[in-house]
Amino acid sequence: MSSAATLAAALAVVLAANLLLGLLSVPALVGNGLPAGSSALFGLSSAAGGWAFAAVAAVTAQLTASSGTARGLAIAIGGLLFALRSLADTGGIGWLAWLTPFGWVRLSKPYAGDQWWVLGLVAVAVTLATEGLAFLRRRDLAPSS
Repeated sequence: MSSAATLAAALAVVLAANLLLGLLSVPALVGNGLPAGSSALFGLSSAAGGWAFAAVAAVTAQLTASSGTARGLAIAIGGLLFALRSLADTGGIGWLAWLTPFGWVRLSKPYAGDQWWVLGLVAVAVTLATEGLAFLRRRDLAPSS
């Protein structure tokens, strides 16, 4: 299997797993008396955040020489995005929530207005995943001495 096929397969598995988890949350939420439409928005916006982090991992895997460095860089980016979300919520800098997948669920306003259009931010994840595949095609995979 080619490297591009391996990365694409890994992304497909993560996308499917996030979608499954997001959709599995819907019956649990509806079973507790919450509206079905809002519950679906909550599940899908949660899945979208997971997709964005998978795409970040795809890019970091192509920008570094080792899996440990890629993992550390992806975790650091996740920490930075979490800090941005925290700052947006507690520091009165609400626009920062738009920069982080952690903010997407709140911005989609499930149960408080249902802003379905926020799911369009999935385009960020698609763009990052596409960049990860593009980086792979340009990456020098020659063994180092």
